[in-house]
Amino acid sequence: MTGYLLPALSFTPGLVADLARRVPADRFDVRVDPTRFSPREVVAHLADWEPILRGRLETAYQTPGASVQGIDEWVRGEEVGYGRMDLEDALAVFRSERARTLAFLEGLSEDDFGRDFVHSELGRMTIREYASNMLGHDVFHLEQLSRSVT
Repeated sequence: MTGYLLPALSFTPGLVADLARRVPADRFDVRVDPTRFSPREVVAHLADWEPILRGRLETAYQTPGASVQGIDEWVRGEEVGYGRMDLEDALAVFRSERARTLAFLEGLSEDDFGRDFVHSELGRMTIREYASNMLGHDVFHLEQLSRSVT
């Protein structure tokens, strides 16, 4: 049973949009913590990362036990250009991609949530565990955005 997991995952795009739109313009590209993304980079990262995360879930479903490679999000952010992305475009992409992830998860049986993959950095994870990890990832970045709102 997924309990609160899928509803909670569905809330994130709206929460991200609300917080991001409340960040003052002069703080939108400022990193409150030098080891974390700026608000603009957070939104771009969430939009860019969602299909990657969903791809790992799909791999676990289609090829249980398969290996997936970790990705350096800082390198990816530079390659993709997180710091140059338009807020509204990134929010729309994140909302659309999360809807696709939820549609995938909602189509799974309880047994399917037990299928797994092996992440190069995190080890063996079931679909349920990885979806829960995604929610943790969401909260990590929601907290980060909340620190930029005044």
